[in-house]
Formats: sequence, structure tokens, C-alpha cells
Amino acid sequence: MAKQMNNENGKNGGTYIQRTRDWAVRNMVSLYLEAVETFREHYQAHPDKRKISHKGLSTVCDMLFYLKDQQEIIYEPVAATSGAKKKVDHSHKLAPNPAETRFIVNVGLLFHMVLIAREMKFIHQHYNDAAAPRQEIGKDLEMSLEKVERLFTEGVDILIDFARVHSNNVMLLAFLIQNATRMNKAIGIRGPELIRLVIGRKNLEGTYFLAGKYFLESGWYDDARRMFTKVLRKNPKNADALALLNEVTLRSAGKAA
Repeated sequence: MAKQMNNENGKNGGTYIQRTRDWAVRNMVSLYLEAVETFREHYQAHPDKRKISHKGLSTVCDMLFYLKDQQEIIYEPVAATSGAKKKVDHSHKLAPNPAETRFIVNVGLLFHMVLIAREMKFIHQHYNDAAAPRQEIGKDLEMSLEKVERLFTEGVDILIDFARVHSNNVMLLAFLIQNATRMNKAIGIRGPELIRLVIGRKNLEGTYFLAGKYFLESGWYDDARRMFTKVLRKNPKNADALALLNEVTLRSAGKAA
């Protein structure tokens, strides 16, 4: 009986994961970008990197912890576990492919390195020479921050590979299109170039069309109009795009009224 209940719970958990995976993946990419932006905003604020704020590092740490938590809900563990954790049933979760595994590992390393940097900053800020010479603590802090920056730099290609294996995820594609300026600021790649890197040789026109439909169904009419206009620039005779652009106009007028 207990085994049957566990099987049912596993099936239900698996169904939930399959149902919410696209949204979860979109959120993972969003959280990662937010963590990159926040870290670099604080890291680049001072020539003396030791002056980075403890609060800023705590914020990045919280973001990465939440992202790590989201990954653990969806994917089977990739790190070795021991003791009680081995007894947890992960059979309802998804087995990560190589690109997903690299993303999970990068996030895990980032979380722990930011955690170390945060604690080093606290010691450097509050304990002065009580625990160790201040200069030595400062060097350790700088080294930790350099490792975090390097992991985020390496994470750009890892993030793109992760997005590429989810290139059929309309929610993710819509997010990338909608946040083109933010993407450029965070990882230094312009929106159109990033979309091409993610979708490969797929039809860019078709991607814009799918994103436009998603925006329309979500009630984001300005974004939908922008996508269908892009499609029509490439193919003015696209009847489906024309029809949906008219639908956007009608719904926008109804909303305004």
C-alpha cells in the first residue's frame, strides 16, 4: 500500500514537473540574469573590490539559493549525496542532459563562492585584525570575488547552451525577446544575435510569430504588435501575422474603451 502511494506521488510529481517545466526554465534564466546584473553592479562600483557591499553579496546569494532550489525541484541531483539524502526518491524528476548539468553545476559553484565571499566581507568589515591580519583577509576576499566574476563569465556560454536545448520553449523565447536590452547589459550579447545563438538555424520569422501569439494571449499587446510587425517586415504577405496584428488592434481598442 505504501509503495503504491509512493508510486502515485511520484507520478503526480512527474506530471506537475512536466506541466510547469517551461515556466520554470524561463524563470531560471531570468534569475540567473538578475544575479549577474546585481553582482556586477556591486562588483564594478568601486576600483577597490574589497569595498563591495555585504548587503549586495547577500542579495546575490539569496538569488542563487532560490535558483538552486528551483533546479532541485525540476532535476535529479547531479552532485554526490550521502546519508538521509540518498533515501529521497527523485524518480519523478527530470534527468538533466549535459547542457542542463553544466548549468546546474555553474549555479551551485556560484552560490557557494558568493557565500564564501559574503562571509569574507563580513570578517573584513567587522573583525579587523582580531581573526587574522586585515591585509590577508582582504586578499582572500578579492580572490573569492575574482572567482565569482570568472564563474559568471564562463556562465554566459553555459547559459546559452542551456537556453538552446530549450529552444522550443515559447515562454523562454518570449522572455529573451522581451528583455533584449537587459540581456545585452548582463552578458554583452545583443538581443537578435542571442536569439540566433539559441534557435540555431530555425526560422527567425517563425520564432517572432510564436512569441507574438504568446504575447497576444498574455494580454501584452504592445509586445505582440512589435513581433507581428517584425514578421511582416520579412514577409508582408504573411496572412496569419496580418490577421493577428488586426486582432491586436481590436483587443487594444477594446481594452482602451
